[in-house]
Amino acid sequence: MAFNEGQHCWCERFTSANLGLDVNAQSWASHTLTPPRTHRLDYIALCLYKIGTPTYTLTASVYLADGNHQPTGPALCTATLAASSLTTVSTWYSFRFGTGYQVSPGVEYAVVVFGNGGDSVNRSVIRTNVTGGYSAGLCGVSTSGGAAWQMYPGEDIVFQEGQYPWYEMFLQANAAVNASGQEQVCQTFTPS
Repeated sequence: MAFNEGQHCWCERFTSANLGLDVNAQSWASHTLTPPRTHRLDYIALCLYKIGTPTYTLTASVYLADGNHQPTGPALCTATLAASSLTTVSTWYSFRFGTGYQVSPGVEYAVVVFGNGGDSVNRSVIRTNVTGGYSAGLCGVSTSGGAAWQMYPGEDIVFQEGQYPWYEMFLQANAAVNASGQEQVCQTFTPS
């Protein structure tokens, strides 16, 4: 049967717009988030695209945020993505954090994205909103490898975060069975 099953995906989502921030070895991007409820954060989906032919690796990490809304301490979870896998048109890409990290409500976290290469010709870009103004998070940029951050209250990174929805998904086909009156239908599945 054509069906989905799994865990609801708790996420904060921003609408894609025309602006963007370069993400490479020289330019790191961050955005803070404060979860409304406890959940296991095991993925971040970012709206990304590439310019030129970047061959480096993008890394996304989750940190605690300090009183200035900046990443602090060691990374709580980390995942990578090949910049070469991006397309020249912005679209959603997911960073999977394996088992992830159990986040707590009311605690501010910072998502940090950076690369280990790239230049002005071959680079990755992360989408941001035009005007920003998301009161529960703050965007920042570092050109010193995360040592110092400049905050950009006028921009919001376009992202989703939360629990990865474990499911089995089947595409609809032409065949169909009735489910009415005396006709009952069942489908088995084995969770991973």
